[in-house]
Amino acid sequence: MKLAILFIILALLWVLMMANRSLKRSTIKTAENLNIRGRNFAWGKEKCGCGTPRSAWKSLAMNRPDNTVLLVCPQCMSYWEELMTVHGNKWRPVDEAYAKENFNYNEYGGPQVGS
Repeated sequence: MKLAILFIILALLWVLMMANRSLKRSTIKTAENLNIRGRNFAWGKEKCGCGTPRSAWKSLAMNRPDNTVLLVCPQCMSYWEELMTVHGNKWRPVDEAYAKENFNYNEYGGPQVGS
């Protein structure tokens, strides 16, 4: 009797682990296909459209939970979002509405005061 109960518990645990694995895989696939928070552009390491390299861009704000930094190209004033990871940094262009929604900044750099 004890052996049968142990076998049933182990079988149930195995089924739950397989279901969990399947859910994780489907969640990852779904997240890759979603446009989360207006992120239409892929991460990369390209220069700005005006030709200014990444090293010349100025930082405006940081979003700590996501480890992202809002950057601006000083030549054409386009906004970029940089993702900082252990495996290297990547960036992508973002529009002004996305920047204002996700970062607390002013046009001179630094945090926005009084709002």
